[in-house]
Amino acid sequence: MRRRWRQGLATEGALLLLDHGFNTIGLQNIWAETMAVNLASRGVMRRIGMRHVRTEAREWTDPLPGADRGEVFYEITATEWKRVAEQPEPPPP
Repeated sequence: MRRRWRQGLATEGALLLLDHGFNTIGLQNIWAETMAVNLASRGVMRRIGMRHVRTEAREWTDPLPGADRGEVFYEITATEWKRVAEQPEPPPP
């Protein structure tokens, strides 16, 4: 819902998922993907410490607008996550 955009909910949820994946399940690497044109999702991935690793073009039978720019893949390792998790939280706006 647009009225919920830009409130940090996606970032908060993504941080909880990374914490669960690394600290509860014990994963060593987590990756995510989105359309290259999805700047909001890419921003969330950067904010939670993920890094862009590749862009991939795909063929779609009924492509969404922007699909021609490809899919982007971001990832973070358990070691990288530990550094992110140890950083102090920024003060509230």
